[in-house]
Amino acid sequence: MNINYFEGGPSWCYHFMQRNRLSITARTTVSQNLPAGFQARVDGF
Repeated sequence: MNINYFEGGPSWCYHFMQRNRLSITARTTVSQNLPAGFQARVDGF
């Protein structure tokens, strides 16, 4: 495929990302803290 000139607009980009299940949002972090004594309970298991 020899493509020398290509210009994709916002709608093309949006639909391309939809088709390929792409996202530009960042992954969030875990918002809950582990309970107190968690590691001791895991070690005792």
